[in-house]
Amino acid sequence: MTTLNFDITVNASKDDAWKTLADFAGISVFHPTVPTSYTINSTAGTGLGAERRCEFNSDGSKYIDERITRFVDGKEYDVEIYGGTQMPPVNNLSITLGIESISLSQTRVYVRASYQPKYGPVGMVMNMLMIKPFISKALNGILLGFKHHMETGQQVQSFGTLKAAGLVA
Repeated sequence: MTTLNFDITVNASKDDAWKTLADFAGISVFHPTVPTSYTINSTAGTGLGAERRCEFNSDGSKYIDERITRFVDGKEYDVEIYGGTQMPPVNNLSITLGIESISLSQTRVYVRASYQPKYGPVGMVMNMLMIKPFISKALNGILLGFKHHMETGQQVQSFGTLKAAGLVA
């Protein structure tokens, strides 16, 4: 089992940070590789059971479908990827996104992920060379994008947006 943990301090109140993070369908405003996201299957935009589609290209042919499987209002939620054309080569992927107040104007935002690579020993090598670095970059991108969006109000269009802001090399 591979476990990844990342966090970042955001200059925003806990309430403001939660309002944005809990808008499950609205991840495209801060995710650097998701230009479009929206609710699917007639679910709510947040809360237990909410489902969204994250599209990675302009024609919508590259996407994943996700749902919230655990929701603690004001604190954190768990996400499951359950479908799409861009499924990662892993089993039992569990992602948690959450917040903790540091002060009235600062919040720690965190993401945790755990998964088991597919394909046995070959998958373990793939994990070290490709899967873990890819998932780590994506999770860190979410946090950096969230920080940039919360502190500037700007939508994050790509990793180029984060680079221009001096958040990534």
